[in-house]
Amino acid sequence: MMDAGRNVEMDRQRRFAQAARAQRMTLVSAAAYLVVTIVELLLASRGHSQALLADGLNNLTGVGTASILYWGLAMTRKVPDPDHIAGHWRFQTVATLLASVVMFIVSVEVIFSGSRALLDLGSGQVSHPAPVAIIATAIAAVIMTLLTVVMMIRARMLNSSVLRAASKDAIGDALTSWGSLLAIAGARMGILWLDGTAAVLVGLFIFWSAARIFRDAVFNLTDGFDAHLTTEYWDCIASVPGVMRVRNVEARHLGDWVQITAGIEVAPYTSVEDAYALGERVEHELMKRYDILDADIKAYPISFDHPDDA
Repeated sequence: MMDAGRNVEMDRQRRFAQAARAQRMTLVSAAAYLVVTIVELLLASRGHSQALLADGLNNLTGVGTASILYWGLAMTRKVPDPDHIAGHWRFQTVATLLASVVMFIVSVEVIFSGSRALLDLGSGQVSHPAPVAIIATAIAAVIMTLLTVVMMIRARMLNSSVLRAASKDAIGDALTSWGSLLAIAGARMGILWLDGTAAVLVGLFIFWSAARIFRDAVFNLTDGFDAHLTTEYWDCIASVPGVMRVRNVEARHLGDWVQITAGIEVAPYTSVEDAYALGERVEHELMKRYDILDADIKAYPISFDHPDDA
């Protein structure tokens, strides 16, 4: 089946293949997070470090996030069915929303643990981080830094918004691990309040990251869209010969992809056949300039009493 000169089935398979490659990257991410989490949580108690525990719980959210994103990408690759005529593209956005909820829950636990450590310090219950805490956090920081670099490269290669979001989260996790390392080292040098303070800061960072991811997911699921990009689409449509005027442009995200609905005004007495052909040319131009999923172009006879003419 052809749509504005594009083979619909081939295009769908290309997008499915891209989602599959992103899926494999989420598995790599989950494995890295799992290794780091196990090392940190096992050694947190032995190392007497709240910062190490907080960093381990933070990286635990990475395991959950990667797993949820893997599920979302798997659902994305399902072919359209009677209940999802436009496809299952938005499942990856739903997965991102669920991942942010997990992060919210963990952030509260981390903040609570760090606050408790500071209160214990104030009451004289002092616990010095052991050298093993420094070693564990250093390993975590190196692994998270390498994972961040790999994910950023893969996100650019695949042009995947999911991996871009995951790589931004990984950047924060890497910085958190390095910060935790400095805090534990400072505590070893006698600055004991650094350990609990770092745990609270890590918890606040997780909460902030979750809020940002939650906000973006809700924005996309409620059909929010970048107004500047909508203006670009508007100008692109207006530049196609035969389009007398653009009446409206509505764009929305379907997962990684964009679907556009637009109304154009054509010359009076334009035949249905010619109006359809013009709509196909408009859609083809949009597909040529932007990697959109689909465009639905509606043609109307030009209205001479348009408000812009007043």
